[in-house]
Amino acid sequence: MSAIHNAVAIFDLPAPPQASALPVPNSTHSFWINTPGANPLAQEGSEGDLIADVDVCIIGSGITGTSAAYHLGKSFAGKEGPALKVAILEARDFCSGATGRNGGHLTAEIFDNFVFRESRYGAEEAKKAHKLEIHTEHELVDLIKAEGWESLVDLVSNHRVGLLQTDKEYQSTKADYDAAKAAKADLIERVEWLTEKKVLELYGSSHPGYKHPGNNVWPLKLVTQLYKLAKRLNPDLNLYTNTPVTSITRSDSNSRRWNLSTHRGNIHSSYVIHATNAYTSHLLPHMHGPKGIIPTRGQAIALRAAAPSSEITPDAWVGTLGWKYWFPRPVSSPEEHPLIILGGGRDEVGPGLESYIIDDSTVNVNAGKALRNYLPPLFPGKYEEGREPEMEWTGIMGYTKVGDPSDQSLTLLSPKITTRGSCFNMSNMHETKGILDLPSPQRFSVLPVPNPTHSFWINTPGANPLAKEGSEDDLTADADVCIIGAGITGVSSAYHLAKSLIEKEGKESQYGTEEAKKTIKLEVHTEQELVSLIKSEGWETIVDLVSNRRVGLLRTDDEYQTTKKDYDAASAARADSIEHVEWLNETEVSETYGSSHRAYRHPGNNLWPLKLVTQLYKLAKKLNPDLKLHTNTPVTSITRTSNNSRRWSLSTPRGEVLSSYVIHATNGYASHLLPHMHGPNGIVPVRAQALALRAAASSAEIREDAWIGTLGWKYWFPRPVSSPDKHPLTILGGGRDESGPGLELYIVDDSTINDDVGKALRAYLPPLFPGKYELGREPEMEWTGIQGATLIGDPFVGPVIDVTRAPDYYTGQYIVAGYTGHGMPRAYACAEAVVGMITAEITGRDWGMPDWFPRHFLTTERL
Repeated sequence: MSAIHNAVAIFDLPAPPQASALPVPNSTHSFWINTPGANPLAQEGSEGDLIADVDVCIIGSGITGTSAAYHLGKSFAGKEGPALKVAILEARDFCSGATGRNGGHLTAEIFDNFVFRESRYGAEEAKKAHKLEIHTEHELVDLIKAEGWESLVDLVSNHRVGLLQTDKEYQSTKADYDAAKAAKADLIERVEWLTEKKVLELYGSSHPGYKHPGNNVWPLKLVTQLYKLAKRLNPDLNLYTNTPVTSITRSDSNSRRWNLSTHRGNIHSSYVIHATNAYTSHLLPHMHGPKGIIPTRGQAIALRAAAPSSEITPDAWVGTLGWKYWFPRPVSSPEEHPLIILGGGRDEVGPGLESYIIDDSTVNVNAGKALRNYLPPLFPGKYEEGREPEMEWTGIMGYTKVGDPSDQSLTLLSPKITTRGSCFNMSNMHETKGILDLPSPQRFSVLPVPNPTHSFWINTPGANPLAKEGSEDDLTADADVCIIGAGITGVSSAYHLAKSLIEKEGKESQYGTEEAKKTIKLEVHTEQELVSLIKSEGWETIVDLVSNRRVGLLRTDDEYQTTKKDYDAASAARADSIEHVEWLNETEVSETYGSSHRAYRHPGNNLWPLKLVTQLYKLAKKLNPDLKLHTNTPVTSITRTSNNSRRWSLSTPRGEVLSSYVIHATNGYASHLLPHMHGPNGIVPVRAQALALRAAASSAEIREDAWIGTLGWKYWFPRPVSSPDKHPLTILGGGRDESGPGLELYIVDDSTINDDVGKALRAYLPPLFPGKYELGREPEMEWTGIQGATLIGDPFVGPVIDVTRAPDYYTGQYIVAGYTGHGMPRAYACAEAVVGMITAEITGRDWGMPDWFPRHFLTTERL
C-alpha cells in the first residue's frame, strides 16, 4: 500500500482508551505461513529452559526483529571479547505477525507520497525517506543473491505497475512524480509512463499506468534464511517462540537495566528492542493513539487466475492509490495458471478503515468482497467473476500519523512500518448459555481501561474515600497472600483471611447432594451474613441498606411459564426460603405498584455496593493491621520465584511482590493473567449497562421495592429518599437483549456505552408504570461495567487448574470469579470458601466444604 493520504483519515478517529493487547493465539491461515513446510522455525525455542540473562533482548521475530539480530551478529562477528548474548522473544509462532501476512512486495517507493513528505519535511528529507527504502531493497536483494537464496525465498525481480483508473488517481500520482523528479530523487529516471493503449497491449487492462523495476518474495522464507544467517554469525543468538513479554520493569541487577516478564520466567537484559510494530503500545502504552502507533488490520487473499502465466505476466501491481496491491506467484511453466496474492480493500469497510483492530483471527466480509470483485472487470477474461480464493487471511499493520517509522532511544524502539513492513445483574441462565455459544474472539482479557464511564456508585462525590489508597507509597515487597482485585470478592477474601486469624476453631462441614438447592443456599448464606454484619457493625445508614422486597414482573405468558416452572421445581425440592415467595395477579400488581402485569415477590435488600466494600475493607484492616491495599497497581504477569519462602512473583509497573498465595478476584478480566481461562469454557467478559433515572412520581407512589423484568434482562430499584414526597432516583440496569447478537460479550471497555442499550433502558419503565416515569426524560448518569460469565452460569472457586500443565503448576494460586451477574449475592461466600482452603493448607488441616457450598462451583470438579 503506497499512498499515505489513504490512511490519514484514521488519525482523525477517536482512539480506544486501552493500549494494544498481545497478538491473538489463533490467527487466520496465511498462504505464506500455513503452506506445508513454509515455517520450519515455527515452534523454535517454545519449550525447555528460558535464558535468564542477555545483552540484547529483541521482542518480535518478524522482518524488523530478525534484521536487528542479523545486524547485531554482523557488527560483532570476529571481534575479540565475550560473544554478544541476544534473545528474540516471539508471542506466537516464528514470524507469524505482519511479515508473515503481508503482500510479499519487496519494492521501494521511488516517488509515491513525495508531495506529502516534501510539504512537511522539505525535499531532502522526502528524498531520504525514499532512499532508505531503496537501500533496503538493494541490500536485501544483494544478500539473497550473494547467499544463493533466490529459489529458497522465491525471489522474482520484475516490474511494479501502478494502475490509474481515474483522472484523480492520475493527477495525484503525476504530482508526486513531478515533485520527485524536480528534486532529482534517486532512481526517478527508471519510471516509465504507460498510455491506456500500452497497458492494454501489455497487460489487457484499459487504463493508463506507470512502471518501474521491483521485486517480490516469500516474506517468511526470507526472514527464516535471515535468522539462520544471524545464528551462524552469532551462535549465542537464541529464538524463543510462543513466549510473549507481558511487562518490562527496571531490574535490581547492577549489570542489567531491564527485567522482561514472560509466563516462562524472567529475562534480564541491558538493551531491549521493541520490534512489535502494531503491538508496540502493549508494552509502551504512551505509544497508543494517533500520536503513536495505530494497529490497523490488513487483509489478503490467494486467488487463482483464469489465464496462464504467459498472459498474466510476472509483474506486480498497485491500484486505487494503494488500496489494492497484487502479484502473481511464480509458476513452473508459462501455461500454468498462477496464484495471485491480492491485498487491501480497507477502503470499502467503512469509516473505521479497520484501525485499532488487533484481531487477525477473523476477516472483514466487506474487505473480502471488495478483493473478490476487484480484478475481473479490470482484466477481462483473465480473472473469473465469482471465483472463491484458495486462502484468505488478515494481519495487523502499524500506522503512524506521518507515515514513517519511529526510532527512539528510550529502550531502543525499532522502526515500525506503515503498511510496508515486509455491579450488575445478569440472572437469566437461558440468555447466558446463548451468548456463550457465540464464537470467542481469540484474545485474552486485557487490563481494565483507565478511564471508565462515571458510575453513580463510584463517582458521586465522597463515595470512594479509598480510591487512591496505597497508589503512591512504597509497594509491599513480600506477602503471605496477594489478592488481585479490590471489589466485593477481593475485599471479602481479605476480611475472611483476617477473621480466620483470630478464630480458634474451623467450621464443621457436611457434603450435600442437591446442588441446585446449594446454589440457592449459598446466596441465602451470603445475604444473611452480610445483612447481619451490616447491622451488627451499625453500618445501615453508611451503606444505604434498604431491606425490602424483590418483585419479578412477568409481562408475557412465556415469562410466566418459565418462572413458574423454576418455582415449582424449587418448591418440590424444598429449597431454602421458597416459602417466602408470594405470587401476585394483575389486579394486585396494579393496585400495589401501578403496573398491569402478573408478578411474584420475596424479601430482599439493596445497598450502595462500594460503600459496603469500603466498610468491609476497614473492618478487615482493623482485624489485621498487616493488610495493605495498593490501588492503581495493575499486575501484568505472575511468574515462579526462585525464593524458597515465596512461590510467586507478581510484576507491576511499580515493582514486584513476592507471595506464597495468590487469589485471582478479577472476574471478567481473569484471562489476562490466566490465559487458559479465556473463552466459553472459562470466563467470558460481558459489558453491562446501567443508568440513574429520576422518577416522575413520589417515593410514596414508587415504593421501596426492587424489581426484575423480562426474565432478568432488566433490573431496577429506587434509591432511598429523605421524605416520602421526594421523587427517588431509580437505578436501572440491563438492556443487553437489545444490543445485537453479540450481547456485549468479550467487550472489556467500560469507557463507553452502547447507544442501543441506553435507548432500551430509557424506553422501558414509562409504559410499564404510566405516570410514574416520564417518557423522554434523560438519565442523570449512565455507565457500563464488565461482568464475568461462565457456561453454566456459576463461578469458578478453588485452586487454579490448567489441564494442559502439570498438576502442581499453579500451586498456591486460587480463583474466585465468573459470577454471571450474581456477584453481590455470591462473592462474599465464595471468597469465604477459598480463604477456608488457604487457611486449611497453612494450618495443615483438610478443608471441610461448608454445607451451603455447591460442589460444582469447585475448579477441581470443572477443570
